[in-house]
Amino acid sequence: MIENLKEEDIEQVLIISDKFIGEKFQTYDSLKNYLQDSHKIIKVFRENDEIIGFIKGEIIEKSELRKSLLKSNPCIDDELSEEGHMGYAETICIKEEFRGTSVAQKLTDELISSLIKIENIDIIYTTLWKMGERANAKKLVERTGFKYITEIPEYWYSDSLEKNYFCPNCGKPPCKCSMMFYKLARNN
Repeated sequence: MIENLKEEDIEQVLIISDKFIGEKFQTYDSLKNYLQDSHKIIKVFRENDEIIGFIKGEIIEKSELRKSLLKSNPCIDDELSEEGHMGYAETICIKEEFRGTSVAQKLTDELISSLIKIENIDIIYTTLWKMGERANAKKLVERTGFKYITEIPEYWYSDSLEKNYFCPNCGKPPCKCSMMFYKLARNN
């Protein structure tokens, strides 16, 4: 069952996040912030009182997303050059034993639907972590209709050193993973 994150569920979400996204990448306060902002969404997939996955996203000004990016390149600068609101599908994380089921697709569809309900947006962006030739959730976002824009090598390198978070792929900082940037345009 998909539902909105509740404060009492944050610890379960952090356990999943630490294991599959990276230790200390997300914090209790950063997740709680999503509960207090009507333009931010965290949905959880619950089965038998256990959270088995979550997705988070937000409605944001293109200029704000551009400022929040750790690194950019001409392709991203061009994509985010105009003003206006857009959706940002920030993070999806599913426990390993539930990957390959419909959980990730259901959460993704629910997030997209929720973002559109908040504000009738036409564009949603997402970013993926890429390690070597493998990119987390690549098949999912492409199956959902997102189109590849660009890739930035060693995207989290400096940030991982500064915040001391552990990448599940690289281990202790620095993270040498790349970021892949994707776009979903609703009215093409």
